[in-house]
Amino acid sequence: MLKQIFVVMMMLVSFSGVYALDAAYYQKLQHKSDSYNQNVDKLPGIIKFLFGNEKINIELTACQSACDIGLQTSDGRIISLSQNPIPNPTVKAQMKESTLKTLLDSTDSRTDFANALKSGEIDFQGVGLIKKIKLGVIKQILKFVL
Repeated sequence: MLKQIFVVMMMLVSFSGVYALDAAYYQKLQHKSDSYNQNVDKLPGIIKFLFGNEKINIELTACQSACDIGLQTSDGRIISLSQNPIPNPTVKAQMKESTLKTLLDSTDSRTDFANALKSGEIDFQGVGLIKKIKLGVIKQILKFVL
């Protein structure tokens, strides 16, 4: 019985990092969010238009699992960040966990973000017909702008 409890505990410990972004990177994400909010007025208008007032779920794909990060924006600023998905998202994004970690460790996040969008490492879709059309058009524009 003790052996079974030990095995279950080890499984929980080993899988806990798989299903959630580890604490160090979540802190980096919070720091980048704060920095983003302080510099939101310097962003191109298209970014504010694209993600200005949204509920965004970001699915981080890993080798054998996925976890979600939820964030909510208002007037271009990030007002909420969570290690859980947000109910009723308006935008869904996907990227590898390694892509997020690369962006968080980057000294030039803006360029690296643009490159990740261009290369398809980051993908996003609107939820609902209007959002799908809006983001579909934006994706096509970004191919030429980035």
